[in-house]
Amino acid sequence: MESTILFNIETPLGFTVRTTHYYWNLINSVKHPVMKSYKNDVESALRYPDEIRQSKMDKVKVYYDTVGNTLTVWFGDPASEYICEETGDEVILVKDQSGAVIGFEKLNYSIPDSEHLQVAFEAIG
Repeated sequence: MESTILFNIETPLGFTVRTTHYYWNLINSVKHPVMKSYKNDVESALRYPDEIRQSKMDKVKVYYDTVGNTLTVWFGDPASEYICEETGDEVILVKDQSGAVIGFEKLNYSIPDSEHLQVAFEAIG
């Protein structure tokens, strides 16, 4: 049962987010214990996020989740996620199988209700 798929959700941007029972347990015991009772909210946020901003830069995706108070930024293919590494600064680096960083998640991120999420990027090199 641990390796069986818990959910497989097509996002509004056209890619699929899939997690197993094992990974969901890891999320709830190590990465985000506060999210243990929010499985349905996570599924809903993936299907119907409060905001999605796709940058003018190719393939950059920004997700803001008001329930989980997380900001997730992908600048690589989310389907190639292999491992996550916590930095200790409430930031989770998302890496592919070769170890390249393809995104990050900022924990405990929130903006006042009256403001909109604004994100700026600078391409270097």
